[in-house]
Amino acid sequence: MKNKSYISTVVANWKMHNDFNAALDLVIKIFSYCNMVKNVEKIICPPVVNIIPLYDQFKNSTFSLGAQNINENSKGSFTGEISVNMLKNYISHAIIGHSERRVIFNESNHTISLKAKALLDNKIVPIICVGEPIDVYKKNKSVDFINNQLFEIFSEIQLNSEIVIAYEPIWSIGNKNPADPIYVEKIITKSKDFLCTLKHLRNTNLKFLYGGSVSSKNVLDYTNQKNIDGVLVGSASLDASEFGKIVLQISKNG
Repeated sequence: MKNKSYISTVVANWKMHNDFNAALDLVIKIFSYCNMVKNVEKIICPPVVNIIPLYDQFKNSTFSLGAQNINENSKGSFTGEISVNMLKNYISHAIIGHSERRVIFNESNHTISLKAKALLDNKIVPIICVGEPIDVYKKNKSVDFINNQLFEIFSEIQLNSEIVIAYEPIWSIGNKNPADPIYVEKIITKSKDFLCTLKHLRNTNLKFLYGGSVSSKNVLDYTNQKNIDGVLVGSASLDASEFGKIVLQISKNG
């Protein structure tokens, strides 16, 4: 157990899973396991079509709703896209820069920076994902790679608002190959130091999460590290019992 100045954060990224009925059922089950937990910040990010229909379920809960992505523009001819303006009355957070969007949809650090600005302008907390591919990891170039991501994203962003950074090494996502907690602590510590230097700060209150094959069996190995402030959970968040165990373990350990 470690002492923290603020509570840990657990984010559920459901990705492209669950129609409304399945989503509602999952929310009800998750709430039954851990809605009573108040010493962990809990955010669920369902597919965008389920955010507004689920909103009433969240209003009187201890959970927050988040989006998995937004478009950086406020409006316009962007077929299929969703702006912050369309969601800002329903969400508190939004994931941006996930590796799947970087790889599949060719999102750049510049685009992610614009999305972060759009969220901050609307008082929505961005959850900004960074992480290195396997070839960079094998060459021991992870710190340089991630620092470059942070530089390109944060050069034009002030760190005077709440921002969450999720470190997700691409080689550990969804393959039951979680990164070593000591390695993650090293990367996050160096990332914090880099941002402090970049922004001429003595310290930063940014929250750093770990994501990559997180489970109830390994979650405390991460959250017990000094600079890891929570977790971003993918596949395990689709199992109500498993996700509940993750939240409860952090709560009891905090």
